[in-house]
Amino acid sequence: MKSYKTITKDLEWNPSGLAFIKTLIWNCSNLIIVMYYQNRDHLTMWPNTDVKFVEIEFHFLDVTAFRFNSNNDNLHQLTGFDILDKSNEGLEGINFHVLDYENDTIEFYCDDILFKVKSENIRIS
Repeated sequence: MKSYKTITKDLEWNPSGLAFIKTLIWNCSNLIIVMYYQNRDHLTMWPNTDVKFVEIEFHFLDVTAFRFNSNNDNLHQLTGFDILDKSNEGLEGINFHVLDYENDTIEFYCDDILFKVKSENIRIS
């Protein structure tokens, strides 16, 4: 996982820009999610399928209390995704709280998060 970056040191974007879940793979206590990101700053409508997305692969390590609800077989839209730092709260093995605070469709806790950009300039139709 040498090409991956850690979420705390290299996060230069806002998690609320994560617009869609492309794939989700649960493996024991680890979770891999590939998501499409689009910066919200200069868009009048978000997400905007006329504007390109960035595809990011996340590895959430030592996941607990995982919950995911989706009625969609294709892309799952996120409307208020966030990654909250819980590292100062003294919880064993919990450094992050990950959730969609708008629709409450995904939520979990994890110890560490790695990510890498897989592709840029992605078009979604």
